[in-house]
Amino acid sequence: MSRDLGDMRLLTTSAAKGYAQRVYQSLLGNFEERYKHEFPKDNPLIDVSISAFPNNELHVQIGSSVRKRDVYVFHAFTGYSGEFDPNVGFMKLVLLDDALRNSDPESITYILPYIPYQRQDRIDHPRISLSAKRTAGMLFDP
Repeated sequence: MSRDLGDMRLLTTSAAKGYAQRVYQSLLGNFEERYKHEFPKDNPLIDVSISAFPNNELHVQIGSSVRKRDVYVFHAFTGYSGEFDPNVGFMKLVLLDDALRNSDPESITYILPYIPYQRQDRIDHPRISLSAKRTAGMLFDP
């Protein structure tokens, strides 16, 4: 089966929206040249709605169908106002991954400009965790 950009969906969380728009704009010329087709100049990104219940549990909903599509997800581990909480960022990503896998996409690719905990990659003291290994396993093991 031939794949083209019509089979692709670009998703973004709110914290990564500016980054995702810049990436799309920079790749737009390459897309048009490769596929000999003009693509929308405006924002083709599908928003991911992440809200919190009163007890601070998160709720994730994808804004459009991704069934049988190649999905590219832009996600940043920062909050809405720029605060940085890597634990909340990871939970958002885990729930988003679950929502995507339940939506039957053809493939999922994550674009993560920064992954927290990756500096903790060696045992330099006794009885410490290798956070880099654990977070990589959480993100990249199916």
